[in-house]
Amino acid sequence: MGKTVIDAYAAPLPSIYVTRPGRPMPEERLAYPTLATAPEALTPDQRAEAFLREAEYVMLHSSSRHHIDLALAGEVAAGKRSRMSFAPMVVTTGMLMAYEVAAIVTGQNSATTERGWFFNPMRGRVEHPRNPVSAALCARSCAAPCSG
Repeated sequence: MGKTVIDAYAAPLPSIYVTRPGRPMPEERLAYPTLATAPEALTPDQRAEAFLREAEYVMLHSSSRHHIDLALAGEVAAGKRSRMSFAPMVVTTGMLMAYEVAAIVTGQNSATTERGWFFNPMRGRVEHPRNPVSAALCARSCAAPCSG
């Protein structure tokens, strides 16, 4: 529709991304199986696969994996355990999203892109997504911890 979209990743760290008109939407960037599927036609398998693609992006591009129990997260992703409360993360993410809205409405320039960024409150820093080469290397050696 030619409008800017401000959203966040399903991540244990507060995150945000801003997709401007003409830039690839998450479905395209992350190769969701839901591409070109009408919302009412989405299957549970498509939704689950899309969630896993987003989770993979988050784990490869942020330090989230260092702050969660991966076995527990796997049980949540598999539907074997209910999701824990992310209330503090959601509140912080909402504030970050509101900042982006205010920047757009007031004509301020924001450097936030469709790839987004993560706020790590444990380390008091912003984490930008890895470059594609680093992420690919991290994915190949997922058994070994990735720095970041």
